[in-house]
Amino acid sequence: AQILADDGYVIISGLALGCDSVAHEGALDVGGKTIAVLPTPIDAPVYPKQNKELAQRILDKGGVLLSEYAPGIKLHDKQLVSNLVARDEWQPGLSDGVVAIETSTTGGTNHALNHAIRTNTPIAVFDYSSREAMQFFEDERFSGNVERLRQGANGIFEPESIERFKNEMEKYRQRISGNMDNSTGNDGQLPLSFA
Repeated sequence: AQILADDGYVIISGLALGCDSVAHEGALDVGGKTIAVLPTPIDAPVYPKQNKELAQRILDKGGVLLSEYAPGIKLHDKQLVSNLVARDEWQPGLSDGVVAIETSTTGGTNHALNHAIRTNTPIAVFDYSSREAMQFFEDERFSGNVERLRQGANGIFEPESIERFKNEMEKYRQRISGNMDNSTGNDGQLPLSFA
């Protein structure tokens, strides 16, 4: 996230604990922009509550908290699960690419990845297979990474692989925009989702 935010990408994630938080923080640490897609209305308490300070830091640094739910709407406990799925689909919908750090084959990140597949949004997953940490890659927590790599997702780890993925996102942006001069918006920043 730091490398990409430093290159002008806006980092989009879901303000969840773990990889999402690290992605938002990475962008903020290099003065980049980040957007947190929320599963709750803007005026509801931050979910998860442990990220209340991170949400404020995002706003303080010129980032955005985004929700599809109108202020004042009361959510029921069972709604939160479906809202989390919807949030995971909004992230790639707003992005030129999706980076999955760690996922099992049944993890929530798959909602974002499946949406990206349906919309032909480029996907990258961390590929730990050629690293000293290979024993961790064989763990169930990474079974989704392995599966997505087998399906043809971009494997990223070192800076060269990130550059290749940036080229893939550039091609995607050209396809959907038809005009590179207008594809980056007014401020020239490029959206990227971390799931």
